[in-house]
Amino acid sequence: FRAAEGADVTFACLFRANDETLSGGGIILEGLKISITDSYFINLDKYGDIKRIEVRNCEISNIARCFLRTNNDQNTIDDITFDKCIIHDCGSGGWNFMYPKHIVKKLSVTRSTLYNYQNGESLFFANGKNQSNVFTFVFSSNTVYRWAKSNDRAFCKTEGKYSPESVYTFTDNIVYKGGADNVTPQMIQATGGTLTAKNNLVVDYGDYNFSGTKDIADLTLSGLGMTELSFPNPSAGDFTVVSTSPLATTSTTGGIIGDPRWLKTVTQAVSVTAIATP
Repeated sequence: FRAAEGADVTFACLFRANDETLSGGGIILEGLKISITDSYFINLDKYGDIKRIEVRNCEISNIARCFLRTNNDQNTIDDITFDKCIIHDCGSGGWNFMYPKHIVKKLSVTRSTLYNYQNGESLFFANGKNQSNVFTFVFSSNTVYRWAKSNDRAFCKTEGKYSPESVYTFTDNIVYKGGADNVTPQMIQATGGTLTAKNNLVVDYGDYNFSGTKDIADLTLSGLGMTELSFPNPSAGDFTVVSTSPLATTSTTGGIIGDPRWLKTVTQAVSVTAIATP
């Protein structure tokens, strides 16, 4: 399903299947506004192997429970991809954004913005177990604000369900809790494998709950010469970063960290002082 160029398309359909003899298909969504009035967007009680679920340049909102839920732990999903998406104001009914019993081989979330998931749980929680499955997880160049409701949640929660040879990568993300509560969800909760975390700025969140081989070299506010992380209007989805900010040049490639869509180039910086007079 792809929106025509220049079209503003709201996609309110649901994906359902209850036939495990079906196998080998995929779902590709591009350029859509996905807004539903249901707890589940893709809900597959019975379905065979899935080649890919690909979501590009979409805005996703109003999903009460799961974007993806499946119920066949004997089957696989080869690849799940989110790229250049905005995911916001979901999770009012709790549960995990992705909650598959299918065994997932690869998941990547890149160049996306995720915010206002305050009653939701983990971004990805493996509900099926196959310790021979070598899982690849990539989370790169994303901006995240107020994601998950409790300390035992994570962006990637596989625990010990997948292979100890699995590979997890976090690079160039901004993760910011905001708010005054003491909830600090984790970046990851996994047993075994290899974790690489480079140039992420993680503010008021938990750590990497990971027992395998770790290579972590993240950023700090003080190291960037900053005392706080502030966005123009994060609750309403404005995460603008001006080109004069340290955030604009600190990625692993020398560019902006977080979702690159928020970079605003300033060619001539002007300092203005205003006073009030009668």
